[in-house]
Amino acid sequence: MQYETVGLHSEALDAARLMAEHRLPGLLVVDEKGAPAAVLPASQMIKVLVPGYVVEDPILRIISSVMEDSFGDRSM
Repeated sequence: MQYETVGLHSEALDAARLMAEHRLPGLLVVDEKGAPAAVLPASQMIKVLVPGYVVEDPILRIISSVMEDSFGDRSM
């Protein structure tokens, strides 16, 4: 089985696009030699991409939480 990967220095937006395009629950992060370095779950990706003001606003936090739940529940 082949897994989608991103590099340690890949842009967050590129990783998010890859997850969205392939409906992935996460990505394998590889180092410069192609060796696995980490797993990036979709739930963490949402936290990286959501602006700080959303996290601070109670109403927007609820919306963000719903998005995270629906994005994180996708299966391969």
